[in-house]
Amino acid sequence: MNALETAGARVSRGEWANDLPKAEFEARSRALLRQARATRSHVLFTSYTAGTTPVNPDLSWAQTYENDVVIDWLFAQSR
Repeated sequence: MNALETAGARVSRGEWANDLPKAEFEARSRALLRQARATRSHVLFTSYTAGTTPVNPDLSWAQTYENDVVIDWLFAQSR
């Protein structure tokens, strides 16, 4: 993300616990998306607080893919 910013990309960053309830997780995602739209950022980067990914840190993608906000944003992208 730092290299993208150095190259001139606008990066919207968020960090929260990966074990939040689905509604809170999606609310924070909506807030990050609003921030990105307001700043005309096309790069959204979310990191999860260490120790909050259930079972194994390698499973951080699981809650992300269950997040309707992220999925809607992802499939709205085009070149």
